[in-house]
Amino acid sequence: MRKTHYITGKRSTVVAILSISILFPVLTFAEGDQGTVTRVVDGDTFKVQLGVSETVRIIGIDTPETVDPRKPVQCFGKEASNKLKELLEGKDVVLEQNPAEDRDKYDRLLRYVYLNGEDIGAKMIEDGYAYSYKQYPHPRLEQYNELEKEARDGNRGLWSSCNGSGVEDFSDVSSSHPYAQAIHWGKESGVLSGYPDGTFGPDKTVNRAEFLKIVLGAKGSDVASASESTGFRDVDENAWYTPYVRYGKQQGIVQGYPDGSFKPEQPVNFAEALKMAYVALGISGDTSASGAWYEPYLSHAKSNQVLFSNNVNVGAGMSRKDVVWIVWRLLEGTDATDEPAAEPSPEPEEEEPVSDSCEIKGNISSSKEKIYHLPGCGSYDKTEIDESAGERWFCSEQEAEAAGWRKAGNC
Repeated sequence: MRKTHYITGKRSTVVAILSISILFPVLTFAEGDQGTVTRVVDGDTFKVQLGVSETVRIIGIDTPETVDPRKPVQCFGKEASNKLKELLEGKDVVLEQNPAEDRDKYDRLLRYVYLNGEDIGAKMIEDGYAYSYKQYPHPRLEQYNELEKEARDGNRGLWSSCNGSGVEDFSDVSSSHPYAQAIHWGKESGVLSGYPDGTFGPDKTVNRAEFLKIVLGAKGSDVASASESTGFRDVDENAWYTPYVRYGKQQGIVQGYPDGSFKPEQPVNFAEALKMAYVALGISGDTSASGAWYEPYLSHAKSNQVLFSNNVNVGAGMSRKDVVWIVWRLLEGTDATDEPAAEPSPEPEEEEPVSDSCEIKGNISSSKEKIYHLPGCGSYDKTEIDESAGERWFCSEQEAEAAGWRKAGNC
């Protein structure tokens, strides 16, 4: 395959840059494969002939969906696809690789795309046909974010037709927010909406009942099919969340706590949320991981970029932004989002559910000392937890010690 050289940069500045290139080192020269675009799949994906046919996903941009069979065509999706067809179909393009990544999980080439020296990804964003894709860092992310801001401020393309990115409807979430892509998806899919005052509340914590509803709703589970009582002593059979708890209990997604409670209003922590999400969505964790009950899920999450940051406290309450991020990342890895005409993957094998019970008892002694008891410790069975007095359950020793509890002396 022959190589070609080209110059990167915005089309409006190419002439000016050329005129001063002798004085200032502002040009970037690179090599890339040249091929002919045979078919545009959607606004950010196309087929190209490079000796063999390859599928290319343009680096750094994201366009509204048009080919995902699980979802309706999104606002401005057809316009974005038609624009890319107008620009590229039947044309010879130059593909530049980001040295940090070659292909995505669908085996598509990840490339910057050039036509007659013009950065097509940048043009799609600048003209309002695409968003800057903020999920993964890449060398031009800052430039693309600036182009997106200019397009939004100029009310171009989708910004004038679709109420912006969707997340702009939330007064406390800007398009440059680190979680913007996930929050936009959450709003578009209806998985997690905002508040009546127009805010999203990205840092507000989510309780166990709310999280179960979110993950089952994202999966499209038929919660009404479960009619048996939950069996949890603290679940009101007439509460709004009860159908979700019934279904979760029936499907082995939740087992509750050793004292027979579910604790619907307790903040869901990372360990519990990961277990619920993985089991509910039918995703196997890392079966080679050893340790606490949540380790198979945590290990898989860290290895597959399910978490926004791998530096998490598994016992910490989970915020709304992390909830929508995790559900989005898990669904992105299991559905047909952005995947052009591929054979469906086989269903994952069933595995024995792992209990979500956090069995460590955090007791406060008569002298106000915080002590935790592990199952099997001398005082474990006779220790009662009074949450109204500040006592609590923990999922791990790390969580208990981070909260200020010490291990019982008879453990």
